[in-house]
Amino acid sequence: MLILMVAPAWAAPRWQVDPDASRLGFSATQMGGAFEGTFRRFDADIRFDPDDLASSRVVVTVHMDSVDTRMADRDAQIRGPGFFDVARYPTARFATTGFEAAGDGRYVARAELTIRDVTRPVELPFTLAIDGATAMVTGSLSLGRLDHGVGQGEWRDTKTVGDGVTVTVDLRATRMP
Repeated sequence: MLILMVAPAWAAPRWQVDPDASRLGFSATQMGGAFEGTFRRFDADIRFDPDDLASSRVVVTVHMDSVDTRMADRDAQIRGPGFFDVARYPTARFATTGFEAAGDGRYVARAELTIRDVTRPVELPFTLAIDGATAMVTGSLSLGRLDHGVGQGEWRDTKTVGDGVTVTVDLRATRMP
């Protein structure tokens, strides 16, 4: 039996992220002071059309061992079992469930965010600017690390590491032919 799969004519265009011009980052607090970090490696499957949000979708897979806070000891701790536990949970996943236009190049992505096999709904407000075949996306969302199981054992206590985390997205992508 031969099954032929054809993409519908209304499928949103595909975009390829430029990793050198993009940043997936976060900010949190440790001992009352703010710190920032980035994820150096992530894969993005982006199919987006601002005129056809119903057929648009985004799936981002983050390689959690690529976390970089510019402090080797902290990075090792974050990769360990008390936080990301990259040996058991090597990736996190952001998969959209829908989009909403918010006017003037602004949108909201509704998605499921999975970290440490804990999936929670999130909303990512973002701005989009398209110039020819190039798109720039910026946005941020706030979440509680404990809601995703990030903070086991002694690290569940928020006195040392705060619960609140802000995730920031700055992407440059090119429309695929």
